[in-house]
This record gives sequence, structure tokens and C-alpha cells, in this order.
Amino acid sequence: MRLSRETPTFVGTRGPRRSWSWPIENGVVVAVAPVLDISDLTVEFDTPEGTVRAVDHVSYSVDAGETLAVVGETGCGKSVTVLAALGLLGAGRIVSGAVTFGGADLLDMPAKKRRRLLGHDLTMVFQNPMTALNPVMTVGRQVAETLLVHEPKMSRGTARDRAIELLAMVGVPQPDVRYNQYPHEFSGGMCQRVVIAMAIANKPRLIVADEPTTAVDVTIQAQLLDLLRVAREETGAAVVMITHDLGVVAEVAERVAVMYAGRVVEMAPVEQIFRSPRHPYTVGLLSCLPRLDRDVSELIPIPGAPPDLRDVARGCPFEPRCEMSAARSACQNTRPPLMPADPNSVSACHFVDEVESWARARRGNVEEAA
Repeated sequence: MRLSRETPTFVGTRGPRRSWSWPIENGVVVAVAPVLDISDLTVEFDTPEGTVRAVDHVSYSVDAGETLAVVGETGCGKSVTVLAALGLLGAGRIVSGAVTFGGADLLDMPAKKRRRLLGHDLTMVFQNPMTALNPVMTVGRQVAETLLVHEPKMSRGTARDRAIELLAMVGVPQPDVRYNQYPHEFSGGMCQRVVIAMAIANKPRLIVADEPTTAVDVTIQAQLLDLLRVAREETGAAVVMITHDLGVVAEVAERVAVMYAGRVVEMAPVEQIFRSPRHPYTVGLLSCLPRLDRDVSELIPIPGAPPDLRDVARGCPFEPRCEMSAARSACQNTRPPLMPADPNSVSACHFVDEVESWARARRGNVEEAA
């Protein structure tokens, strides 16, 4: 159990953001269990070349009405973590950990009971809507089926009316006509709207969005982000947004978990991540992001490549790519634990107190060279 943040009290770039004060009743801070709590989760895959530890002792949680963004390079374990947590993993195996949803352990839950939660209390917006939708069913039937599976006493007429209402809510034009069309008659952005309609149909408590804007242009991306924000406000759900797009993170998230090589290396409020990152990898990610407030002639890539997860490094997995490490013994020989960096954030860096000054000096050198 951990303390829950209060409801939105200040405005961000495109909608309400939440403050970081704690709810108080009768002078006492109120403790509220998170909607989803992932604790010490480890996931491995067996391959002909060896065992891949795709998720390595990952822990994070998300509160009702909160959006947590999980970011990192491709292959860092973002999607595998939530797929394992929701029982959708497939070939891999969970080595350790616990996943609590509403006080119940999802990992120990019978498959039949977990299936009743999926699509009702727990929903997912997949990265590619064209593969998430059934090509031989009309989109309207697929939205209505989401309702009927979990509400068997609902009449088909009522389900149809509700499906049309949901399609209209997510911005599908002429929803009564579109109800009878097939996925191939929709654009990619429109298919993603249908998937979002299915995700919010039963007013879930948790929505997982896995790279929901990857395949669309920036205009449609902005519309989809607004839709997800509306979905959160409509249902009061917690949202886990999996993405590698830091622009998306700035738009929608209250907190950010940065993953590298299967581990969380930093977690902090979104404003702090952008203003004062506390891990060299986060600094590197932000340096790859185009900025309008600084005159920099070129972006700074992170050198090297992510490590081979079949061979877990003895020291910090980011050390071979870390410009701040300077081949220090602690970085090469001891894996840093995820520890408090300040009252609001945690970081897995041996020299977390040096990150801010190093990042400022690095940025100054680049701007001077430009």
C-alpha cells in the first residue's frame, strides 16, 4: 500500500495535471491502495542462444485517475512487463514477483477469473489496431461484443445503441453507418479510435495503452491523446502509457518510469523528469529530443547499443554507454539498486548526486560547440 495523490489541481499543456500533495482527512494523511501494483517482477524467455531476462525485478504502481508513462528504448521490457502482469505473456515465464489489482493477486488468480477481469476492469489498447480488430466482423459488432461478453443480460439492441454511442464518443463520424463497416474500410487512426471505444466500453479501472500513437501522424496522434485523456476522465481509470515518444509523455503523464535493460532506472514526476533527470540514461534520452527553447545545431545520440539480455552484466548495465561513468570501478563491478534520489524520485545510479551538475556541464559544452 502507498499514499495516493489528490485530484487534479493545476493545468498542464493540454489538460488537468495532478498535484503532488497527499489527501488529508481530519488532519491525517489517507493511505490508499494503488489500482495496479507490480512488485519485484522478473520474466525470462528461453531461446536457442540462451535465457533472456527481459524483465529484471521491476516494481511500479499506478493510482486511480493517474497516468504513469513507461519509457525506454525498444527491447527494454516495457511491454513484456504489462503482458506478464495481465496474464497475456505467452511463451515466457514469470520467475518471481507479485501483481496486485484491487487487492487481488493476478498471478495467483485462476485463469477463468482473470478472463472475467480482462476487457471489463482491465483493458488494453494495442499498438497495431489493424491486428487487434477481427477483419471478418464489423467494427460495431466488435464493440457490442465487448459489452455482451461481460453483461450477458444486456439485450443486443441495447448493446448496439451503446456501441454507437461509444463510437460517437471517440470521434467516429456517422457512427450509426460506420457500425456496419469492417476494419479494412477504416483508416489506421479510425481503427485506433474503435480500439479505444472497446477499451472504455465497460468503464474499466485500468487502461494499458501500448504505443497507441506509433503508426499515426502527428495530427491524429494529438487527437488520440485527447481521446485517451477523455477516456480516463470518463471512467476514472488509472492509465499505464507505454511509449518511446517523450513528447507523448509530456502531454499525458503525471509520473514517468524509465526502463533500461529490463529494469526501472528512474521514476519521478513528469515535470521533474524533463527539468532535472536523475539518471544518465534519462539525460541521454532527453538529449535526443528536439527542443524549441535552445539553439542547438544537432541532437546528441546515446553511444553504443543496449546490452545483450542473455548475459546480465555484473555492474551497471548502462555503464558501457554512460559518459558520466568514466570507467569507475563501482559502475563496472556493482549493480546499483533503485534508491531515493530526492523526496519525489528514485534512481539506479551510484553517483546520483553528480547527475544534475554533469548534465548541465554536458549541455553547456554542446551549446558552446554549436
